[in-house]
Amino acid sequence: MVNLFKIDYRKYFYSRTFWIMMLIYLILMVLVFSGVESFLNTALKNANTNSPVAMPELSLYSFPYVWQNLTFLGGFFKIFLGIIIIIYIANEFTNKTIRQNILNG
Repeated sequence: MVNLFKIDYRKYFYSRTFWIMMLIYLILMVLVFSGVESFLNTALKNANTNSPVAMPELSLYSFPYVWQNLTFLGGFFKIFLGIIIIIYIANEFTNKTIRQNILNG
């Protein structure tokens, strides 16, 4: 069983598709996390100048809710991880190597 994991690890580790999709995933995560924070800051600045009542400071990274906020935003990018899985399962079927995995158990 460990040998099968090693074989799959080598197959995915040296795949260009895997690294491109993971790079896109990481770049989008960083851009969204920083972009939402700057969007909130800009929106609050505009709201404070246009409203008679001062708006409280909001941050995505405030302590009690940091994990909740970042997990919520990161949940939108699970589609990239699903696409990676679909690509590799489709490759197994087109190359007809799924049969050997079923035989090995």
